[in-house]
Amino acid sequence: MARKSATKNIYYLRASNEKQPFDIEELLKTIRRDRPTVGDTEVELGSGDILRIQHYRDEGKDKGCSIHIVAYTPGEKASTLLPKISSHEDYEDVYPAPEGKEYKDGECFLLLKNHHVMFCGHGISVSKATLYLSLLAKRGIEKHSQPVFDISPVSNIDKIKLLQEQGVKSISLSTNAYDLSIPEKKTQNRFKRILAAAANEVKALVEKDESLSEQKAREDLLVGLELKLDGNTRACEETQEYITDIAKEYIGDSDDGWHHFEIITRTGERIKPGNIRLQKTVRLEKTEKNISCYSAWEALTAYLVDIENGRLSEQ
Repeated sequence: MARKSATKNIYYLRASNEKQPFDIEELLKTIRRDRPTVGDTEVELGSGDILRIQHYRDEGKDKGCSIHIVAYTPGEKASTLLPKISSHEDYEDVYPAPEGKEYKDGECFLLLKNHHVMFCGHGISVSKATLYLSLLAKRGIEKHSQPVFDISPVSNIDKIKLLQEQGVKSISLSTNAYDLSIPEKKTQNRFKRILAAAANEVKALVEKDESLSEQKAREDLLVGLELKLDGNTRACEETQEYITDIAKEYIGDSDDGWHHFEIITRTGERIKPGNIRLQKTVRLEKTEKNISCYSAWEALTAYLVDIENGRLSEQ
């Protein structure tokens, strides 16, 4: 019988503290020494779900460590169906997990080497995994010495060079009105400062219209903004350099809050999110609905080696 597999994206990220590399590998190895059992690593997030390190493996000297994080919600039930039912509808009864067990909500896989982070999600996002690791690291540590770090995508150096060589004609962004209504943390990104006034106008319009007060309605309302040059050759050199610098700053901002962006160079080449971030699509072994952590770790390790050998990332 052929083995089951699933197509997943894996990503190259970096851990940092105040824009400086942060050794997250050493942090995780310290956590493992202090909390050696699975139960020791359980952390409840604000949403009520609990995350923990299900599997851990030290890859050896200068090779990093691999972790498998899973999530569950205590007492959560799952829907069932009746195969080949003869009635017009099946009302999908829900049942709890067997006594002493819980249903798994999601999982993710990471390879940590110094400040390098290889990530593959399967129901757990990068932001959620980062929050979990941050909360886990703060347990039992005095507030003044608690580690503070962020995990962010890394830009493809080839695309950065393309922007430098060709310049930028326009930058287009789109998101939904609901995300614009959420307060954003302060940022120094120039593009976001330029667009702040327009975003605030949209937010005010949405909040005034009672018919759009429901979250679902705001999620369905798409908002688009565009910054562009008035012609390729008529724009002065300083303006061309300015919009190119803004594009380079934008793609380096991992917490941009926009669902889609497209940068068009002055020669017409289009650059989208999948072209900017260092990522790769792979096939991973699957058992029932679960991804094999060993298959995921193997893929993450191989991709990190490719990146290190190919110098695909910014130095």
